Amino acid sequence: MCTLTIIAAGRSGECRLAFNRDEQRTRGRALPPSVRRLEGNAVTMLAPTDADAEGTWIGVSDHGLIAAVLNVNPPGPPPGGTISRGLIVPAVLSRRSLADALDRLATLPTGAMKPFRLVLTDGRELAEVVGGERAQNTIARSPVPAAWMRCSSGLGDGVVEPARRALFESMVHSSGRFGASEQDAFHAHRWEGRGHLSVLMSRADARTVSRTVITLGAGLATVSYADIDDAGPRRAIASSLPLVPREGARS
Repeated sequence: MCTLTIIAAGRSGECRLAFNRDEQRTRGRALPPSVRRLEGNAVTMLAPTDADAEGTWIGVSDHGLIAAVLNVNPPGPPPGGTISRGLIVPAVLSRRSLADALDRLATLPTGAMKPFRLVLTDGRELAEVVGGERAQNTIARSPVPAAWMRCSSGLGDGVVEPARRALFESMVHSSGRFGASEQDAFHAHRWEGRGHLSVLMSRADARTVSRTVITLGAGLATVSYADIDDAGPRRAIASSLPLVPREGARS
């Protein structure tokens, strides 16, 4: 249950990703972003931590990779899955390039996970992987678009996607240039009387619990993280991570 958008920030290799995380009201409050070393201590990741499963749904590495995971909710009975999807982001961000991150994903037991959508970007290229118990991993790769959106919902992705996509496309087309302020406005949008469909989602059993914004700039990744309750977002926590020069990375 989430909404993710990406905008190209102008210069090649610079982009901005925003992520509204929607969760059951019974889940614990996540821990704010912190720096941690990944496999072999060769790569550093800046990411929040899920309070219940101790994994994460989003993060950025010092090699300039952003990874984020959304649930996939197909029609029919809820799928099973014995391994947490929260393991995906640390695993793929332990690699130094987008291509190597996809290779690492191929070694994970994704068939034992509930359906997921992994979004990976290095600011130049975007990779979208759909996988999990009910699907073989499918990978789509493209240059980072000017504006891009994906969403999910425990009500069924097909229930919320048309409304949120129509809003997104309306805001993109009407703004002329869909920049940071328009992206923030989209993620803060709530329809009166239609909280279950809204980007800033609220319903009896679930709501938007946080917003993470990751910006890849020249030599620096910045992360802004804000918890959200029914009264709205709390004060955002800002963190930054110096980036390792890209030279020599396999793309």
